[in-house]
Parts: sequence; C-alpha cells; structure tokens
Amino acid sequence: NSFVKASVLIAASDHGFVSGAQHQRKDRFMDSPFDTAFFVLQNVSGAKRYPIPVSFDEILREAFRKSLPTDAMRDRRMKEGRGFGDKDGGGGVYKGKKNTKNESTSWKSQK
Repeated sequence: NSFVKASVLIAASDHGFVSGAQHQRKDRFMDSPFDTAFFVLQNVSGAKRYPIPVSFDEILREAFRKSLPTDAMRDRRMKEGRGFGDKDGGGGVYKGKKNTKNESTSWKSQK
C-alpha cells in the first residue's frame, strides 16, 4: 500500500497493555498474549508535514515496553488466577459462584 510509511512488529513478550478493567484491579498492566503490528498511514501531504523520525521504531518499542507488568504484578495475577489463559486454567473467565456446600447435598449426589 502506498500509504504505509512505516510498520513495526512488536513481539508479545516485549510489551504489555492496560487492562480494560484497570479500575477494578490492583495492577494496571498485563502481559500481551499476542504480537502487535503497528502501521503508520500517511498521504503525501501528511508525510511532508509530519515526517517519521529515523528513531521511530525504537521510540515506539520503548513506549510499548513501559506497559510490561512487573514480576510482582505477574505473581499477584497468577495467585488470583486471572489473566494468564491456559496457565491459570481459563484466563479469568467467570465460571459461576463456587459451590461451598457439602458434596452430599449437591445435585450430583441426588440422582
């Protein structure tokens, strides 16, 4: 495409993201589960008015790197069982309220 003036592919391990539920969480940042592709689209006049700096790739990578969670954040998320997909058995998918009743009173034993 003639409008693509720059593109950067950032590996999942090299950046994180801000959770959409950051207002409900102790930790704002999460590891990215996927690589991210970034494209700069410009027409001729836009490219003249806003030239892309030579260091654009590194500037962008550094900005994305700042959203990596700390090890302490990762440990808390793992202990909570949230946000690690296959690592935590479901990635924080709500599976309903835990049944705290004795097994003998559950619907399974009443059959």
